[in-house]
Amino acid sequence: MISYKIFINNTRNVDVTGVAVNDPLLGSVLTGKTESTEDNDTLSVYESFIHIGSI
Repeated sequence: MISYKIFINNTRNVDVTGVAVNDPLLGSVLTGKTESTEDNDTLSVYESFIHIGSI
């Protein structure tokens, strides 16, 4: 088994909503993200989403 993390960082000056990460190795959109600051489904300025996958 290979485990990996995908980091999505917001380096812009606006919040982002509706962020989805599609992993072609798993064949689906990743769920179960961890937010670095607030758990509100908004990628705030300088915030990161962390998705963990394994194959």
